[in-house]
Amino acid sequence: MKLMLNIIHRTQTPLTLMHNQLEDIASNDLSEPISKKVERVLKHTNHVMECYQNVVALDRMGKEKQNEYSVIEFELFTYMTSVINQCRTYADERNVELKISKNFNYSNCRVNEAIMTAALQCLFTKMIDITPHKGRINIIVSHFNNCWSLRITNCPKLKSKEQRAFLPFLMMMSVGYWWSLRPVRKVIRLHGGKITEVKHGWATTLHIVVPVDSHCGIKKRKKEVNDVGKSNQVAQPDEESGTSEAAKVQKNHQPPHVLLVMADKELSGYLKETLSGFFRMSILAEPDRLSFFSGKQNPDAIIIDEFVNGVYGDQLCSEIKSDAGISSIPVILLINSNDYESYLTHSHSGADRLELRMVNVCRLKVDIQILIENYAIQRERIKKFLADNSSVADSPETVEKSDEDVRFMDKVQELLEKNLSKEGYTVDMLSSDIGVSRTGLYTRIKGMTGKAPIEYMLSYKMDKAKNLLATQQYTITEIATMLGYCDAKYFGKKFKEYYQVAPTKFIGKVVG
Repeated sequence: MKLMLNIIHRTQTPLTLMHNQLEDIASNDLSEPISKKVERVLKHTNHVMECYQNVVALDRMGKEKQNEYSVIEFELFTYMTSVINQCRTYADERNVELKISKNFNYSNCRVNEAIMTAALQCLFTKMIDITPHKGRINIIVSHFNNCWSLRITNCPKLKSKEQRAFLPFLMMMSVGYWWSLRPVRKVIRLHGGKITEVKHGWATTLHIVVPVDSHCGIKKRKKEVNDVGKSNQVAQPDEESGTSEAAKVQKNHQPPHVLLVMADKELSGYLKETLSGFFRMSILAEPDRLSFFSGKQNPDAIIIDEFVNGVYGDQLCSEIKSDAGISSIPVILLINSNDYESYLTHSHSGADRLELRMVNVCRLKVDIQILIENYAIQRERIKKFLADNSSVADSPETVEKSDEDVRFMDKVQELLEKNLSKEGYTVDMLSSDIGVSRTGLYTRIKGMTGKAPIEYMLSYKMDKAKNLLATQQYTITEIATMLGYCDAKYFGKKFKEYYQVAPTKFIGKVVG
């Protein structure tokens, strides 16, 4: 099994490249016969890629302990429809109709997505195999008494003598097929359900009943899906990092710069070639150089593979978002599987978007563009807000500043910056450090800024506080400590007195 899974995993990238290149061909003007052939092949590649997702999920589960398996809540009919849709290409090739219906309005079920999806896909495939040409499989999804059920019946339309002659062979073949479904029965039992079979001549009916709130010996995940939204909140961009670069890109009319962080040369090469018509593309295969390279090149977006030369993509995303210099860059993390388990696994990565590694390049291109534009708008909004609300006043325009005055104010700001986190730094301390009397300090600062020294010191701290809050890199408690306030509550009081708005509401106003 391990050898087989290893071989299957190595087919992922070639299959992805083939599928995307076929999509490119299908988008061109082709003759009708060729267009139909390409569409038919695309259906097959898409079917194989969907099956591959089940292989990935089962492979990952094989590395876990059974008591660590989790169940996920789904809308029942939506989930069943998605599983059946994975089998439609296979059914179409055998000219078998799949018809699904339900007898309820809305209901949830709890299953382990990986093993239940694989089991049901296997079950539907076997039913397709024993159903004659031009036959039909009816799937009825029901909900009753805290259980959900599936009734699966094949109804071949036997009209010709050839079809009727073929029927005994199908009936013999079904015996062997149901024997091969023992793993499916185990999965159903694992979920606390049961599966029964009824045969009436050539017709076969399978009936599956499973508890709605099935824990099936599977440990319930403590964190709910809603945690993904909270944990996926991205640190907001730093005012100085990215804004000037975005303006520079706009000014020079250059396409946005996208950095691919991946060691898979086939996939990175294909993405670079395909996306180069819309973005300036770079590839980085050495994850230890990510921070240096990003800081130097300042890309507009970063795409990180799930695993890059021994380093997990989650770790690389976290490193980017914890670095104030590059945290404003939007990050897309590629993942192998699109099941809910995988999304929860990557919820703490800090990535702005999760995309399937078997990526649809058209959707990826749009997602990149949306992220870049949204972040550029946000940076400009923060920059404009801070500029419009600057609180550190310069000298009145009617008063000229001599070189000596400029040096004096530079020295004042240098001392304020140096003692920013020092609690209880007073005007007397500032006048002593700068080497002038308290009266002399008052006269010079008042004359150049229009504010008394104590007012100027407060405005300097509040301006710093506003900038720090806008970046969303720090908590209110951390900012209070950085500015020399005894606690966050006192800082919040001073901030509200100065700006007429609480710090938390100020953040909401800046980032919208």
